[in-house]
Amino acid sequence: MGKNILADNNSVLDSRDPNDSTSVISREAVTDNVLGSGGSGDSKSGKKNAFYTKEGEFLGYDDKNEDKVYISTKGNYEYSLGITGGSDNNPNYDSLRKYSTEIGISNTEFILRAATAYGESTAYKSQMTEELKYEIFAIAMVNSRNEKAYGHNNDQAILFKNTSPEKRNNTKKQYAIAGVINVLKKGEDYSNGATMWDGQEQSFYPDTEVRGWVDLKTSRGNISIELHMNTMGWDIKDEHFQKWKESVGSKFLAPKTRISPDNYSKGKTKYNNKGKIRLFSTAVYNKTIFWVEK
Repeated sequence: MGKNILADNNSVLDSRDPNDSTSVISREAVTDNVLGSGGSGDSKSGKKNAFYTKEGEFLGYDDKNEDKVYISTKGNYEYSLGITGGSDNNPNYDSLRKYSTEIGISNTEFILRAATAYGESTAYKSQMTEELKYEIFAIAMVNSRNEKAYGHNNDQAILFKNTSPEKRNNTKKQYAIAGVINVLKKGEDYSNGATMWDGQEQSFYPDTEVRGWVDLKTSRGNISIELHMNTMGWDIKDEHFQKWKESVGSKFLAPKTRISPDNYSKGKTKYNNKGKIRLFSTAVYNKTIFWVEK
């Protein structure tokens, strides 16, 4: 995946509120522990098997403590549990499992993946729209490719983990659940093959800027960010450039195409990209741009 931007795990490196502690997944993470620790929202269930619809709606649990995740339908869940008159009004968990699909990871890992996708998105400041859904789905897909991320323990991820499964239903948090399900079921890739992404901060600098790293002022103080237009070079499709520019607004200064002007290095991070373009845009949702690295 290449090298990581140099910033601590609580830094804000994109369009998110600095007070939100949201950070970027765009390069290798500073730690291999992507999942972190779980929150209290799911803790009351212990390790019971959890059931969701493919749209991310939480249905409930069964009677086994196996920490599994199943995809089912609301009709099957309610019928099997006797809620709608099935099974002589007594729960039939064997039937519930039989007519549901296990998705192959633990519920603990499943929730932490969803929390990461939610925490890395612009959900905290975006409306509950299809655009936000696509953004979260795309981030979840990118995370599945590089398996490393920053946002698993930021404020919004912790909020997600501390919210009960029932209270995630019919909220923006349900998008994150659905996004992980989409990945595990090999559904549509809204990132269009992306391997990394960036937030709006990368667009704040014009083509006259030649530094590989710059200090970005936030409410938590200055943080160092890597400018990918310089360290890697990029080419943005016309439709992505226009959409990103319109989404970011007056702060947008970025060039559409940028050839890396030099070989940059900082600490253990070293690039040999002078004269090259390594990043090619694949999608834009809200203020987030997605890239494939070549």
